[in-house]
Amino acid sequence: MTLFTTQEKVDRYGALKSYLMNVMAYYKIKPSPKGGSGMYVCPFCGSGEHSKGTGAFSVKDQQFWKCFSCGRSGDVFDLVGKKEGIDNKEEQRKRVIDIIGGDPVPSGIELPAPARNTPPLPKKEKVEEAKRNIKLWHSRVDSTAAQAYLKDRGFTEQTINKFNLGWDDQQQAITIPYPGKAYWTKRRISPGELGKYDKPKSEDLGSEPIFNESALQQSEPVFVCEGQLNAISIEQAGGHAIALGGTSGTANLMRYLQKNNCEAPLILSFDNDEAGKKASQSLAWDLNEKNIKYVPGKFDFDANDCNDINELLQKVPDKLAELIEKNNKEAEKVRLGKKSVEELEISANYLNKGWLEDCKLFSNLPPKKTGFDIYDGESNGGLYPGLYVLGAISSLGKTTLVHQIADQMAKNGEYILYFSLEQTQFELTNKSISRTTALTNGKDKAISAIQIRTDKLSQNQREEVAKAFEDYKNKVKDHMFIVKPSFANTKVEMICDTIKAFIEIYKQKPVVFIDYLQLLEAPEDLRLGDKQKTDYVVKRLKELQSNENLTMIAISSLNRSNYMTPIGFESFKESGMIEYSADVVLGLQLQCLDEKEFNSDTKKDIAKKRELIQKAKARNPRKIKLVCLKNRYGKTNFVDYFDYYPACDLFEEDLATLAKKESINDGKFTTRKVCY
Repeated sequence: MTLFTTQEKVDRYGALKSYLMNVMAYYKIKPSPKGGSGMYVCPFCGSGEHSKGTGAFSVKDQQFWKCFSCGRSGDVFDLVGKKEGIDNKEEQRKRVIDIIGGDPVPSGIELPAPARNTPPLPKKEKVEEAKRNIKLWHSRVDSTAAQAYLKDRGFTEQTINKFNLGWDDQQQAITIPYPGKAYWTKRRISPGELGKYDKPKSEDLGSEPIFNESALQQSEPVFVCEGQLNAISIEQAGGHAIALGGTSGTANLMRYLQKNNCEAPLILSFDNDEAGKKASQSLAWDLNEKNIKYVPGKFDFDANDCNDINELLQKVPDKLAELIEKNNKEAEKVRLGKKSVEELEISANYLNKGWLEDCKLFSNLPPKKTGFDIYDGESNGGLYPGLYVLGAISSLGKTTLVHQIADQMAKNGEYILYFSLEQTQFELTNKSISRTTALTNGKDKAISAIQIRTDKLSQNQREEVAKAFEDYKNKVKDHMFIVKPSFANTKVEMICDTIKAFIEIYKQKPVVFIDYLQLLEAPEDLRLGDKQKTDYVVKRLKELQSNENLTMIAISSLNRSNYMTPIGFESFKESGMIEYSADVVLGLQLQCLDEKEFNSDTKKDIAKKRELIQKAKARNPRKIKLVCLKNRYGKTNFVDYFDYYPACDLFEEDLATLAKKESINDGKFTTRKVCY
C-alpha cells in the first residue's frame, strides 16, 4: 500500500475528473435539442443554440469533453479554467473542489498503486495446436450443419474458402480464424448454457488481435465492424473490412493506429443498436483526438429492417454493394486532406488570382548561380527550385563537383544544407581547403586533402593551409551546414525532418545537397526491394522539395553495365522515379566515351574500351563531360566540359574543348573558369 498526498491522488487517480457532469450542471450546460445522446450546447461557441439545434459539445466517459465545432477540449479542470479564466492547475483543482463541495478523496486515505497489465505472450505449443485445429476445422466445413448456417448467412463458397471458415462438430460451432494469425473465434449455432461465442484463453494465444488486420496496411478505405461475420460480409460485397471482436475492441484498434502508419481512411460500421452507437461515438472521439481520418458509415439499417451488415448481405446483397461504394466515395473525400472541396474551389478560381500571385512569387526567386559560367548560361541562369539528380560512375568526382558547387554557392550567400552519407565533415572540409590552395597558389603548388588529413606538411605548407582555412572560413561564413548521419539512421524521413527543422530554426530556405540517393533508406516496415526503396526515397524528396519550394541536388550512382557506354536514363540505378520525378537529370562521363571505339561491342573493342577508360582516368586533369538529359527549366541535351584535378579536388570548365566542339569561343567566356 502506498500513501499519497491529496494532490498526488488527484493526479494519479483522477478522482476529481469524475465530477465533470456536476461541474457542467453548475455552469448550466444543457443537452442540445437535436444533437443526440451525449451532445450538449457548447458553453464557449454556442453550438446547439442555433437554428439547427445540433450541439457539437460531446462528453466521453463522463470525464472528458470536446466541442467539434470550436475545437476546444479537455477535462473538468480545463472546463473550469476556460470558463473562469484560471490558468494555474492547482487553482483549477481548488475551484473544482469548491464547486462540488469538498475533496472526494480526503487527505490520509491509502490507495493501492495501479496494477501494470502486461499482455500475455502466446505459448508456442498452443500456437501450433491452433494452426492444426484451424486446418482441421476447415476440412470439416462441408458438413450439412455448417453449410446450412453459412449459406443462410449469405456467404458464397469462395468467401468460405477465402477466410478459411470451418466447423467444430463437438461444439456445433462455426470457426472463424483470424487471417495471418494463429487465433480463432467460434460461433455456436445452438448456444445453450455455453453461450454464443468461444475464443482462446489469453494465457494460451495472447490477447485478441484485430480480425483481418492486413486490410489496414493498404490505402483504400476500410470498414470497421464489431463482428467478424460483418467484416466478411463487407469483403464479399466488394469492400475492405476489419472486425474488433465487439464494441470493447476499440482500444485495440487505437493502439494499432498509434504504432503503425495507416493511410486508409476508416468507415465506422458498428451494429444498429445502443451499444453499437455508443461504441461508434466513443471511437469517433478517439480518432478525432489523434487526427485520424474516418467517416461514419451510412447503411440504411432501419429502412431495410436490419440490425447489422450481415443482415444486409442476407436480405439485400445488391443494396449492400451499392452502400459500400457510396461509403467508399465519402471516405475518399476525407483522403483528399488539404485538397478538400474548398481547396478544389480555390483551384477552379486559379486563373482569377492564383496565377498572378505565382508569377510574382517566382519573379522574386532568381536562379541560383552555381559558380560555373558555362553551365549557368546553358541552364537559363543557374539552379531553380526543383529536384536535381546528378549521376556518374565511381572515380569521376561526382562528390567533388557537387561539393564544389555547394562551396561556391555558400560563398555567394546561399545557405547550404549538405547531407553527406559517406564522407565526414572533416574530409569534406579538407577538400575545400585543398581546393583553396590550388586557386590561390596554382594547381602545381596545391596541397592535397590527403596531405592535410595526415598532417604530412612542411612548415611552409602548414602556413599555406592555415591561410587557406581562414580564407575559406571567411568566404563561406556561417552558410555551410554539413550533416553526417550515423549509419544507423540513414532513413529519408531523417533528411526530411532535418530540413524542416532547419527552416524552422534559421527562417531560411537552404539549397539542399544529398550524397547520395542509394544510401538512403525507406521505413523498415514497408519491406521494399531496392527499386521500390529508391522510388520511395525519390518520391519523398520530391514531395518535400515541392511543398517547401526548395532547390535540392541529389547524387545517384549508376549501373555497372553502363560504365563503358555514354550516359542515359538507363544508366541510373533503379531509375524509374528518378526519370519521372526529378526536374533536372544530369550525368557525368569521361569525354573519351564520345570516341568511335565506343560504338562497337566486340570482345576486341571491349578490351580497347577498358584500356581507353583507364588511360582517361589516369590523365591529369581528367577530361569530364556533363550531359543534361532532362530539364524542366530550359533547353535539354546541352553539354558542358570540365577538367578535373583529383589531387586538389578541383573542377574547372574546359573552355578549349567547349570552343572546339561547340564553336562557342567567341570572346564571350573568359579564362576565369570558376567563380570561387
